[in-house]
Amino acid sequence: MAGGRPPAGSRMTQRGTVAVVGAGPAGAFCAERLARAGFAVTIYDPSHPREKPCGGGVTPGAFERYPELAEIRGAARPSSVVRMRAPRGKRVLSVELSKPIEIFSRRVLDRLLLERARKAGAELRPMRVRRVRADSEGVELELDAGARARHDFVVGADGASSIVRRSLVGVKPGSSASYATAGFHVEGLDEREIYIEFVREYAGYLWVFPRPGHSSVGIAAPVGRENGAKLRARVLELLEKRYPGSLELPREPYAASIPVGGGPVAGTRFALVGDAANANDAITGEGIQHALDSGALLAAALDEAGPDRAPALYTEQWLSGSGDELAACARLARRLYRPRVVDLSLALAARSRRARRLMVDMLTVAQPYRSLGCRLRADLVGRTAR
Repeated sequence: MAGGRPPAGSRMTQRGTVAVVGAGPAGAFCAERLARAGFAVTIYDPSHPREKPCGGGVTPGAFERYPELAEIRGAARPSSVVRMRAPRGKRVLSVELSKPIEIFSRRVLDRLLLERARKAGAELRPMRVRRVRADSEGVELELDAGARARHDFVVGADGASSIVRRSLVGVKPGSSASYATAGFHVEGLDEREIYIEFVREYAGYLWVFPRPGHSSVGIAAPVGRENGAKLRARVLELLEKRYPGSLELPREPYAASIPVGGGPVAGTRFALVGDAANANDAITGEGIQHALDSGALLAAALDEAGPDRAPALYTEQWLSGSGDELAACARLARRLYRPRVVDLSLALAARSRRARRLMVDMLTVAQPYRSLGCRLRADLVGRTAR
């Protein structure tokens, strides 16, 4: 990025002031890049770093795309094997990844990314944003205790209940293709592999992601399909069945949503990133890499075009790239998660190296959804020819 690199703690203002609402991966990564480009960046978040209900896996592609993040890899637990159980029958497929997925405690990952942003010069204000107003001159934030702040631009990185999106777009993130999640962080659960068990009754799945010191065990279901109590009950059944005695381990419950779908991602003096922009894969549930991508893309657009023209540039680039991919993914997800389709896919992958390679690429966000059909047809032709 152009614009030079200010020293840590510098509050350069010649390029404008940016408010980043939310200190998760999308917000912190965007804030770091904006601060390094010379913007005066203020991050508003009263709760980060904190634990979050998700797997916590960061794909190898994310570290390849952003090599500067190599310094944080030591805080993760790498996993190179994904085991998947079919929704019908007893088939379990074990897939070995060519490069590991690095699995973080979200409290640790978010802290490390936030520290990078602060070292780059971003300021953290542990205050809650209650409302946002935007006009052609800038944005005004209403904060706790009646406080107010004004900036040239605001980045909505405030997750699945984004106040920035609700204030400036009028709707919460998500669509009918979104997922509800529930589960537990289980302390001391000894697992080394990522485990996925597909649900027979609907397009959903249970997961176990081994993190340093604990595992994230949860379930994703279509929004409105089952309430939180029933979802947690299914997770407890999985724990009792797969890990005898694990119900005696300390566990912390969680619940959240995975917002997916389309809709505006930017407008006058504002833009959305991460969950606030529905930047989630409706098939794999992957969100961290897309959060980083959206934050980096917005920072580059602000650096290139400034607060007035950045929203249009960011929207154009997002919708023609990652946004288009995620929209295609959302259209495919419900069909691909039909029990019959999942059973067939796992059976085929058990017999075909081509199918296993495709599955590995999808798990590591290395297979574009727009070209998925072409690859499936090519694999089918190759298998038929043999």
